[in-house]
Amino acid sequence: MLKEVTNAETQNQLARQENITANLTQELITTRQDVHEEIWEKCSAGWRYFQGSYYYFSTERKTWAGSRDACVNMGGHLVIVETREEQYFLQTQKPKPFCWIGLTDSAKEGEWRWVDNTPLSSSITFWAGGQPDNKDGSRGQDCTGLYTTRNGRWLLWDDRYCGNKDIYICEVKDSK
Repeated sequence: MLKEVTNAETQNQLARQENITANLTQELITTRQDVHEEIWEKCSAGWRYFQGSYYYFSTERKTWAGSRDACVNMGGHLVIVETREEQYFLQTQKPKPFCWIGLTDSAKEGEWRWVDNTPLSSSITFWAGGQPDNKDGSRGQDCTGLYTTRNGRWLLWDDRYCGNKDIYICEVKDSK
C-alpha cells in the first residue's frame, strides 16, 4: 500500500512539473513572438538592431536640437555610444559625411554630457585628432557628431556648431 501511495504522489508531481514546463514553454514562445514582431516592426521602418538597441539612421538634415527632438518623437534619443562594439557597429552602417550623436557641452563648456545627462567617460571616446576644439568662434562648437575620415574607413567624433543641419542617428533601447 505504501508503494502505491508513493507511486501516486510521484505521478502527481510529474504531472505538475509537466504542466509547469508546458506553461513556461508557451510563455517563452509568446515572448519570442512579441520580440520578433517588435524587431520586425522597427526594422521594416528603417531601424537596425544591434545588441539590445534599435538604431535609426536619418536621411533628413536637422540641427542638433531638431535631431534630438526628432529622436524623442520616435520614442528614443540621439545615440549614446557606450562601447567600442557600438562605435564599430555605427561605423559599419557608413553614415556620411557627418551625423549628429547625443553628446554636447552646451550646459558648461568642456563638460561633455550625453542626452540622458550622464557625463562622458574618458575610457570610451572616439575624438578625432585635435578634437574637441571649439573652433567655430563666437558660435562655439557644443554638439558632437560622427564624421567619416578622408579614406572613408573610420567614423570619429568632432564637435560642431549645433545650428548646422546634418543627418542624425537615433537609438531606442529594447524594452524586452
